[in-house]
Amino acid sequence: MKVNIEFENIDQDGEITRSKVPAIMENSGHDYRCVYMEDLSGDGNMTRSTLTMSRFGLRIIRQGEVNTDFIYEPKLVHNTSYKTPYGTFPVSIETKEYRYTEGGDSIMTVNVKYYLTMSGEKPMAMGIKVRMTKA
Repeated sequence: MKVNIEFENIDQDGEITRSKVPAIMENSGHDYRCVYMEDLSGDGNMTRSTLTMSRFGLRIIRQGEVNTDFIYEPKLVHNTSYKTPYGTFPVSIETKEYRYTEGGDSIMTVNVKYYLTMSGEKPMAMGIKVRMTKA
């Protein structure tokens, strides 16, 4: 099924960045899996992204110019790496709040509040909202 995914990212200063991408969605009964392509740097290099959402968690895997595997689940601390053309950085994601809703004017919506720690620096309070709608 063709869908649109709307992202709303909130950084540690409260700045909001919004984006929208078309995707192909599969429903396995327990979760929704979406695959889409992104030009993260704006220079034409495409990254394949796979997003899996359920009432239990959100996972975003990116493969290409940027390589990540971020998992957001209630009470989870996920240690991973963030690989960019400029190097690979250790990242820790501590999910503080996870809300999942279905229905309304969207197929589903996920709201996450989390702490992001990069390269051992001070944790930053962040947020992400992912909303999936029919294309």
